[in-house]
Amino acid sequence: MMLFQTYVCQWTYIAKYYYQDIKFQNQTNVGGFNIPQQSKSAYYIDCDSPSTSQITLTSELPRLISEDQLNLNSGDYVSLDLFFSGIWNNDIFKIIIGGQVISLNYTKPDQYPISSGFCDNIQADAKSLNFKIQTTQQVNLEFQIQNSNVDGQVSIKNLFISRLLCHPLCISCTGQESTQCTSCYSGTPNNNRCPLCPSNQSLMPDIGCTVMCDFYQRETYEKICVYFKSSTLYQETLYPNEKRYQVIQTSLIGLSQYMLASTSQDHGIFTLNSGTIKFIDLSSFNQGYFLIGLKLVISLYDPIPIDTRIEFHINNTYYGSIYQTDQGMQLHRIQLYKTEDLTCVSLWTNCKTITLFMFVDIPNYSFAFKAIGYYQTSGAGWSIKQIEVSSGKCQENCQYCELAYLCKICNVGLYVSSDGNCVKCEETYQIINEGSCIDYGQEAPYSGYLIQNEKFELTNDPSQTTKYLLASAEGFNFLKGSNIWYSFWHEKFIFGGQYVWSQAKFKIIHQSLSPHYSVTIGFYILYGPNFPEDGQFIYTFENDQPITKSAQSANLSFADATLSERVKTIHPHSSDTLTLYWECKGSNNNIYDAYCGLYGYNVVVHYCQPYCLECSSEKVCTKWDNSVDAKFHSVIGCQPKTYYNKQEQKCLPCPNRCKTCTSEMHCQSCELTYTLTKSGCKCLMTQYYADNQCYECPIGCNQCLNNQACVECLTANNRELKNGKCECLDGYYSISSNPVCQKCHSQSICQCPSGTSYDASSKSCKTCHSSCQTCFNLTQDGCLTCDITKNKYLKGLKCVCRAGYYEQNNICLSCPEVEDQQKVQCYKFCQENYMIWHTQNCLICKSGFQLIDGECTPICGDHIVVGYEQCEDGNNDIDDLCFNCQFQCPSDCQTCNSNTMLPCSGYCGDGIVNGTEECDDGNQIQYDGCHNCKFQCFSKCTNCVKGKCTQCVTKTHNHSFAMSSENCFLQCGSGNVIVSDQCIDYKSITNDECQICRFKCRSNCINCEQTTGRCLDCNVGFKPNSSFCENICGDILVAQDSTNFYTEACDDGNIINRDLCSSQCKRECQIEEVCTDCRNTLCYACGYGYYLNENHYCYSICGDLKKAKDEECDEEKPYKCLNCLAKCQESCLQCSTQGKGCLQCKEGYRNIDNMCETICGDGYVTADEQCDDGNFIFEDGCHQCLKVCTIGCSACIDGSCTDCHEGYQYFKQQCIKIDENFHDPRCNSDCLECSIERHGCLKCQSGYNNIDNRCYSICGDQNKLDIEKCDDGNFIFEDNCHQCDFNCPISCSNCIEGVCIRCYEEFFLYKKRCFSKIENDPLASLTNFQYSNLKSLQSFSSTLFSSYQFQVETPDLNQQKYNQKDYHPIVVSEITNSIRFTVDLQCSKNQKLDIQFNTFEHTEGFDKESLIFQGECHNTFYHSIRVSFILNKVITKNEDEILVIIIKDNELKFALINGDFLQNLLSFKFVNV
Repeated sequence: MMLFQTYVCQWTYIAKYYYQDIKFQNQTNVGGFNIPQQSKSAYYIDCDSPSTSQITLTSELPRLISEDQLNLNSGDYVSLDLFFSGIWNNDIFKIIIGGQVISLNYTKPDQYPISSGFCDNIQADAKSLNFKIQTTQQVNLEFQIQNSNVDGQVSIKNLFISRLLCHPLCISCTGQESTQCTSCYSGTPNNNRCPLCPSNQSLMPDIGCTVMCDFYQRETYEKICVYFKSSTLYQETLYPNEKRYQVIQTSLIGLSQYMLASTSQDHGIFTLNSGTIKFIDLSSFNQGYFLIGLKLVISLYDPIPIDTRIEFHINNTYYGSIYQTDQGMQLHRIQLYKTEDLTCVSLWTNCKTITLFMFVDIPNYSFAFKAIGYYQTSGAGWSIKQIEVSSGKCQENCQYCELAYLCKICNVGLYVSSDGNCVKCEETYQIINEGSCIDYGQEAPYSGYLIQNEKFELTNDPSQTTKYLLASAEGFNFLKGSNIWYSFWHEKFIFGGQYVWSQAKFKIIHQSLSPHYSVTIGFYILYGPNFPEDGQFIYTFENDQPITKSAQSANLSFADATLSERVKTIHPHSSDTLTLYWECKGSNNNIYDAYCGLYGYNVVVHYCQPYCLECSSEKVCTKWDNSVDAKFHSVIGCQPKTYYNKQEQKCLPCPNRCKTCTSEMHCQSCELTYTLTKSGCKCLMTQYYADNQCYECPIGCNQCLNNQACVECLTANNRELKNGKCECLDGYYSISSNPVCQKCHSQSICQCPSGTSYDASSKSCKTCHSSCQTCFNLTQDGCLTCDITKNKYLKGLKCVCRAGYYEQNNICLSCPEVEDQQKVQCYKFCQENYMIWHTQNCLICKSGFQLIDGECTPICGDHIVVGYEQCEDGNNDIDDLCFNCQFQCPSDCQTCNSNTMLPCSGYCGDGIVNGTEECDDGNQIQYDGCHNCKFQCFSKCTNCVKGKCTQCVTKTHNHSFAMSSENCFLQCGSGNVIVSDQCIDYKSITNDECQICRFKCRSNCINCEQTTGRCLDCNVGFKPNSSFCENICGDILVAQDSTNFYTEACDDGNIINRDLCSSQCKRECQIEEVCTDCRNTLCYACGYGYYLNENHYCYSICGDLKKAKDEECDEEKPYKCLNCLAKCQESCLQCSTQGKGCLQCKEGYRNIDNMCETICGDGYVTADEQCDDGNFIFEDGCHQCLKVCTIGCSACIDGSCTDCHEGYQYFKQQCIKIDENFHDPRCNSDCLECSIERHGCLKCQSGYNNIDNRCYSICGDQNKLDIEKCDDGNFIFEDNCHQCDFNCPISCSNCIEGVCIRCYEEFFLYKKRCFSKIENDPLASLTNFQYSNLKSLQSFSSTLFSSYQFQVETPDLNQQKYNQKDYHPIVVSEITNSIRFTVDLQCSKNQKLDIQFNTFEHTEGFDKESLIFQGECHNTFYHSIRVSFILNKVITKNEDEILVIIIKDNELKFALINGDFLQNLLSFKFVNV
């Protein structure tokens, strides 16, 4: 199998000069080149056509030098155009680049070939130079001419210096392929190929192998870093004001002596258990994101001490850390990019700067970032140098990323490219398709570019793989040089073009193609502004039929009058050589304005599937690679744990830990123990990694480094972190295998080990009763758990022997097999208290019981009290009156039964923790740790643990608050003025001139007018009044006045009395209807429908079927009564206020049982419907009023499909199953475009109508198609062609191709038409003939005059004689006014002759008279009668008339065709006598 070679262009421009039409304003700043020793000065000529300035060398100013030195490498490519004018006689133009000199000798021709187009009417000649730089150097570029002629000059245009970009693995190279390296970043070349970086490193371009890619880079499958710019959401690198961060401490060790020390830029320095917290505001961010990226630059002042760490938290959740072991610095869920030396300040000797990256899966909301150190000594320290937050693995200009590095929806004006980036879709190989930018390489699954935007200025470079050969040439071509086959047009190099290509043919050869079945060729043809009508561009693929184009087919026009058109073809192809031909042809072509050009040349090869050596399509392989297991000889392609890589055109390994994947970055499933996350296959946050798999953290530990070191504990589990362990908080104890610590049952703080309980009398933990494993008191009925190894289980609050055992001396012994009535415990209880011996089993139990060990045992927790159960509250909470279905109360209760009301004694504020109270500090002061017998911290505290504040930060106050004494207060006294300070308070003494960093007013005022002492501003919850602050009652904030003048006891957000909090923010009882017993502002009894809680507040219980005063209803019915409030759906127009539901629905809904149900299928889209198309057709985009996609759709957004599964084709937001064997019979040869949805033909050829998705010829357009027998342009019946089929009248008995050959008996044939033999004598219609000159002559003879009974002659019309029995039509032309007739009659014996002439009144139109002549025939001799007469036209008509001579036995008639009938004019009739 041949190796795939990518010929995609990898050149980049390092310098560009004079390639645009720009007019210089003066002789300075003229584009980068100057006259030596004359800074920014050069000579140029101004042109109006085109409007530009041309930098020019003359005999007087023969030198130009670049302003700046250029860093040039050996192999860099230089290309420029020269326009010579004036006198040149073997004179010299030079380019000097260091020691390299390129010379061109030029002599003026007899006639300059260019008379226009260069600069107005200046006559000139064009030449191009291109060459490679020989040595790497930093030099100025210099131009010189040696021409003594005064008017000899040369202008410089389109100067480009380009550089070949080596493969990223190469430092230097001879070409762009990975097999053309001459030196490497990692190791040395082997067969000109550089090795990859070590497995644990990535290659950073221009840097070398690093531990990972930079923050705005991503890693390819070759572990090469490529640029990937995500959005920068937040960045801060300088810290001039220390107070922008919150300095925090987390232990009682005390403040570090270095905590407020600061270098010139860093934030810090921190030591011991200290750190900082910052609020990151992302409220204005509206771009897409995929994992939030954080870049941290940390300065370390001496190494991190062993067994200590620096942790990083987001919103109080641990996300990563760096820590030190005897093995060195370790990282947990964070990546180390680089370590750099740092110049130490005093006190430290070994300083480093480390750059860290984190990519975390959090919502793109504002968040609090915390960095906290846990140092055990004060010798070392650390600080923050930089924080940067990005949109992670979602690029900028993207609105939504579905996978890492793959944008799904781009910003307006950009489109999603094939590699998931957001682009403008302006490349020549790209096409916009809705929101996507489709390129040629996406046409088939295994496609790749052979050529992508060919760099034509390198056309004749021998190192180029593509070979361009001149096949033939005529006329005048290649003005710029015999080997210069390119030109510059619209800021791009093109093949051919002006001064180059007018009449020549080229052959293009590509070689070494891997197994494939077809290729796509795409390019743009350029026509000069005056390209002639007979000019042609001819494109030939291999030996196929040539494709001829002309300027008439161009569909793109430009301001310079040039024209262009895109050519894109797909050809079957499988050989390893590809040959094309391009020809510009036409005797009237010229290189000035009637030339050909070509740009945007792309070749895509459609390769065979993996492991296939020969194929006829992407799915049909005709020759497999037998070195691969035959089970992979299928469309499935790659083996397990591999994926198909389009760049390499082969299967590559999936990322580590992936079971299946789609790319080097995207896993689909993971190996055992790993979980698929946005970051790939990882361990969960509650797991740790060891021995190549994930393990759960220890019980009670939320996050950990390993099975011995916890890093995060959950306060919800009543645990705190101590020495790497999650220990129970004071007052809580742990239970084996339970992460939640249980609350101690005492009046004091306890921490009793498992198997003990707090004893109030001794104020110590004592061992539980011998029958209990764990307990809540020391009695036999105070058990929490039992020791199952001793065959005991918890029955109520006691540990008893399980079935089959009985207790003796606190030991469970096995029951005997033989029944012993003395051993009552050996009996099992079944239904109806029926007892059986333990060797038997109950078969069935009543409701509320379950079978356990063959015995009916009550189900605790089912809300049904049965058996030995005393109560049922549906939970397993201690001290709430019912535990394990037995009455159980706090220790202060004297009795515990169904009549017990909790709390048993005391009330909130008595200093004793009772019932459900969390705390009781004996006061009602807010923010002192306990308020209303619930733990509470100050409002600015963002992490409150059991009334103790551990963190203070908010969006608006993160500069102003710090942790102190387990609460949040303004930072003051540090000697620095913070944002809201008015003065510096060094002592924090309340009676000095600056109290709490404010001028003197009462201490609760935060902004005081210095001269008057008037208070201007107060803390939240207060308002200024004179020199002090008073509370604002009704603002919902309970104001705590430090002066105790205006402290509020409550604040419910209103100033309504009798609602527990009065209009003065003092405590009070509720109204009498609610509270029926009020004592000292505390309620002790409630009215109907209300219940009293521990705070002496009467509350209603919604759902108890007791309608209280504050309830509109009390029965849970969805969309009728919800939370005891009348509730209806949004679709309800009129809702009942009594909880009865909806009375009237909105349009599009029907009312069913007082609920509104949308009417699906009525075509009206309601708020409860995603769509409504009025039908229930599946897969039409809307089914059952839900937006749906077709079955083959792999990505569906709001009913619109954006991508399809393999085997389906994307078409108009639908996925159509590809069936290569299916042919729609409605799509015949007359169809131009057939529906892939099997809807028949979509577009027909000219001359056809599309009817029911089938092409029918357009009959009646006088355009006869192959399918039509005829088309006379009408639909007249019996006109030989009807409905485009041959047609004759129904009177025709023999019709051939619309021509009647024979008529039925009742008709006669005339000029291929059938006329009726029916005569309409009775109608006496108007005729246009009258007879005259009637003459008769008789003759007698013994011999027969003639064998014909009748013979008619028409001497005026023709010489024909009519004597046969038949119908003989005669045309009387429009110019004939009269006709002479001669009639010979043979009169036989015993006959008489009747002659009748019908006379019609022309003006009246009816039979006025019939003239009849009679005569008998001679009975002896043959009797001949000759009658002659003239028929005269009454009116001359503009049309011919048809006269019919009818000859029958014994009868001769003259008739006129009148419409569909015959009208008699005269008749001769023999009658027997």
